[in-house]
Amino acid sequence: MRLNSYNKLASSWGFSLPELKKRGEIWKWAYPREGVPGWIDNHVLSQELADKPELKRIAEEWINFTISTEFQNSVLVEALGTNPVNMMTVETATEAQKRGFYATSLSESKALIVLMPQLDRRTRNGIDNLWNTALKHFSESSKGSNTQ
Repeated sequence: MRLNSYNKLASSWGFSLPELKKRGEIWKWAYPREGVPGWIDNHVLSQELADKPELKRIAEEWINFTISTEFQNSVLVEALGTNPVNMMTVETATEAQKRGFYATSLSESKALIVLMPQLDRRTRNGIDNLWNTALKHFSESSKGSNTQ
């Protein structure tokens, strides 16, 4: 891509694009053939809900709400400027919205999303230990810097 005073190149999370568009700045996504970094958000129902049917039902309704076409369109497509996970939302999207999707199905060849591999328990424990050590040192150094 050749950049000039009219073209800009930046990295961004999708939620930035709709706000920039409101300000008159038109940005577009680029999807390299090598793939794009991806993430997977998820919901989990805890075993703690087994004996709490009312809370379990509320949690299930929340999940149903967040995967609904209305929520997916309003939050993911319009507010965040990203692909929905509910394929009914793709079917009801406008042509302009569909052009903004990197793919209309994860089975498409152009839908190459590169996910970070799952970390094994030893690596996760190592990261936890590193984080806890950093917090401990930060806490200790913060105490020493407080002067009254």
